[in-house]
Amino acid sequence: MNKAHSSTEKLFKQLLEEHQFQGGKKQKQNSKELLLKMVTEGHNFYYDRNNVTYIEVTDTQGGVSGSTYLIPIESDQFDRWLISEAHKAHNLFLDNHNLLKTIKVLVSAEAIKNGTPTSLHNRIATVNGAIFVDIGSNDRKVIRIDKHGWNVDNYKVFFKRHKEMAELPLPERGGNIQEIVEFMPPIPKRDRCLALSWLIASFFSEIERAFLLVEGERGTGKTTLAKLLKSFIDPAHGQALPYVDNVQSIAQILDHHCIPFIDNVTKISQSVSDLFCTGYSGASYSKRKQYTDDDDFIFNITGNIIFTTIRMTKPKSDFLSRCYKIETNMDDDTYRSRLLFEKKFETAKGKIFGAILDCVVKTMIEVEKSAPVTKFRTVDFDHYASCAAEVMGYGKELFWEARQHSEVIKNKSITDATPIILAVSNYLKCHGFRYCGPIGKLLQQLPKDLQISGDIPNTPKVFARRINEIRPELTAAGIIAIRHPNDSSGSRWEFLLKNDNLDENRELETFHEPSQQQSPINDGAELQKPTTDENNNSENKPVIYQNPFLLNENDIQSLSDDISANQISGVVSDLDEILGFDKK
Repeated sequence: MNKAHSSTEKLFKQLLEEHQFQGGKKQKQNSKELLLKMVTEGHNFYYDRNNVTYIEVTDTQGGVSGSTYLIPIESDQFDRWLISEAHKAHNLFLDNHNLLKTIKVLVSAEAIKNGTPTSLHNRIATVNGAIFVDIGSNDRKVIRIDKHGWNVDNYKVFFKRHKEMAELPLPERGGNIQEIVEFMPPIPKRDRCLALSWLIASFFSEIERAFLLVEGERGTGKTTLAKLLKSFIDPAHGQALPYVDNVQSIAQILDHHCIPFIDNVTKISQSVSDLFCTGYSGASYSKRKQYTDDDDFIFNITGNIIFTTIRMTKPKSDFLSRCYKIETNMDDDTYRSRLLFEKKFETAKGKIFGAILDCVVKTMIEVEKSAPVTKFRTVDFDHYASCAAEVMGYGKELFWEARQHSEVIKNKSITDATPIILAVSNYLKCHGFRYCGPIGKLLQQLPKDLQISGDIPNTPKVFARRINEIRPELTAAGIIAIRHPNDSSGSRWEFLLKNDNLDENRELETFHEPSQQQSPINDGAELQKPTTDENNNSENKPVIYQNPFLLNENDIQSLSDDISANQISGVVSDLDEILGFDKK
C-alpha cells in the first residue's frame, strides 16, 4: 500500500469519527458536540462519595412524563440510554465505542465539577418523616407511607438498583395481617408476635434495626420463615446467601441488600462479627478500587440482617445482643407441598403486603404515644416493635414476654456453646450462686475431663486469662467475675451467678461490699444447714450440696425424684439466710 493511499484512508476514518451520515447527506455539525449538547442540556447531574457520577433522566410514554431516576454515567445502562436518545432525537446510529467512551469521560467530568452531591437509598428511605419503599419494578413505582396512609406513585426519591434485587408485590387494600400466619412454620404465638413485630419495625430505617436469628433443626421451617419475611421488605433473586468468612465479601453483601438473608450459619469469625455489629449502628467499609491505584471504594453497611442456623458454635455476645432470636421445632405439618404453597402465596401476597403497610402506618402513630423503655441493647427497635405488636392485636405484654424469652435462649446458647462457662455456671448453681477465693481452687473443682480435652485451661494463670477474654460472654450468661488486688494470701476472685429471684440492686450491693457478718464462701466447702422435720424438730443432719459433675445421670434423676417441692423451697430459703440475701 503506497503512502498516498494510506493517508487517504486515515483521513477517511477521521471523517467517519467526526461526522455521521444520514441518507447519504453529511451532517454539518460535529457528532461529538451534538451528543454533548443533547446530554448536558436539560439534565441534572449528581455524584456520590465514591465519585460515582449520575445523570437524572425521566421516562416519557405517550408524551406523559413518568418516573425520574438516576443512571450511573460509567455504566452500560448509560450507553443504552444514550444510543436510544440519539436515535429518537437525531436519528443517529451510534456504533462507535470510542465515541461513547469519550462522551462518558466528558459528561462525568461535568458531573463532578457542577453536579450535586447525593446518596442513593437502598430499597427503603425516610425523608421528612415519610417512608419511601422502592417496589423494584421497571416503571420505578415507589410506595409512600406516612401517618395518613400509604400510596403507590412516581415519587422523586432516588434509589440504587442491584442485579440481586427482585420486585415487591403490588400492595392491595382490604387484607388482614393474620393471613400471613398460614404461610409461616408452626411456631408458638409468642414467636409469631416477635417475628412480625420485627418485620414491621424494620421499615423504619432511621433507627438502629435489630438482626433476626432463626435457629432450628433441619426441616423445621426456619428457611421458609426467613424467606417469607424477606419477601415483604427486600425480596431478591436467590433470596438466601451463604456465609463467607471474608470481611470484604460480607461488606459487599451488606451494601447490595437492604436486608440480607444469610442461611445456615454455623460459626461467625470475630472480624466478621465485628463488621455486623458496626453495620448495626450504621458505618462504612472501604476497599481499594484497583490494586494499581490509591483510590478507595466505600461500602455502606447499614441495616438489619436475617440469619438462620441449626446451631451456632461459640456465638459472640456482642453479636447476639443485637439479635432477636426465634427457635423453630419439628411438627407433623412442617413439610408442605412447595408447588401448592407458592401458588396460594402468589394469590394472597398482595393483600398481605397491603395489611403490613397498614400496620406500619398505625405503628407510626402508636410510637408517638409512648417513650422507649427497655433494659435491652436494641432500645429504639424494641420501642417500635412493641408498638407494632400492639397495633397487630398481639399486645405489648406478649411482645415483652417474647422479647424476654429471646434473651433467655440467647444466653443459654452462649452457656451451652462454651464449656468453661457451662462448668462455672453449674458449679455456682450447686454452691450458693457464689464463689470467693483463689482461682486455682475453683479450677480444681471443675471437671477434669474438660481440662484434659483442652476445653478448660489446666493452670490457674491461663484459666484467669481465659476468664478475662470471655468476660462479655460470662456477663451475658449471668455470671459476674471480679478479681481483687493481691493481699497477704494472694489474689482473690469472686464469682456471682445472677438469680432472677433476687433483687438485682441488693444482689450487686452484697457482692461488691460483703458485710462483716457475712463469711465468704470458701471454694470447695460444703454448705451445711440443719434440716427440720414436719414437727419442727431440729436434727443435726447436714444438707450436702454436691458438685453435679460427680454424679451420673441416673443419680441426678433419682435425687430429683426423691426431693419434694416443699424440701426444695426450704433449701432455697436456707441458702438465702446463709448468704445474707434474705428479702426484707
